[in-house]
Amino acid sequence: MLISKRIKFLLGVLISFGCCASAMADDITIIDIAGRQITLDAPAERIILGEGRQIYLLGLLEPEAPFSHVVGWRADFSEADPDNYARYAARFPEIGALPTFGGFKDGTFDVEQAAALNPDVVLMNIEAKAATEDAAYDDKLAQLGIPIIYVDFREDPLAHTIPSMWISVKTRLRIRFPLCGSSARLWARKRQQKRL
Repeated sequence: MLISKRIKFLLGVLISFGCCASAMADDITIIDIAGRQITLDAPAERIILGEGRQIYLLGLLEPEAPFSHVVGWRADFSEADPDNYARYAARFPEIGALPTFGGFKDGTFDVEQAAALNPDVVLMNIEAKAATEDAAYDDKLAQLGIPIIYVDFREDPLAHTIPSMWISVKTRLRIRFPLCGSSARLWARKRQQKRL
């Protein structure tokens, strides 16, 4: 199984609540994991993934076509998770044709290549933020009108997983849901209660 049933259920609940409370508008402001406000035209139709494994989340949002809005991604999925990469490649052979990028942290990201793909957004892991700023990738992409949105599933997963899922849902589906933080706190309380 590519994605656990629990994660699918959780995301389904989040999307259901979000759709009920959403107001569909062209511009949406997102507060990313770094605490930055980013306004973008949503839904993001053209996405660059700063890490290949971010496809797991897009797979939850669009299980039949998770790559349909990905215009480029970091060339690390096949190395970081070769078994699941092989599963995805077997089911979605188009991933072999996706443009790949080096990393922000190792300085091999190509801004010109990214700009040529005309992305709406770059989804980036928070651990790459310092390197992104040091290499001025954030400034270069901002000058081109390409926002970076930071998410986190590893550095502080208990605090950042739910908000990162919401950021991704909002970016892709134009959902405005003011209770995102409240939902994350409720999830954390319920999780704590189960431990007691």
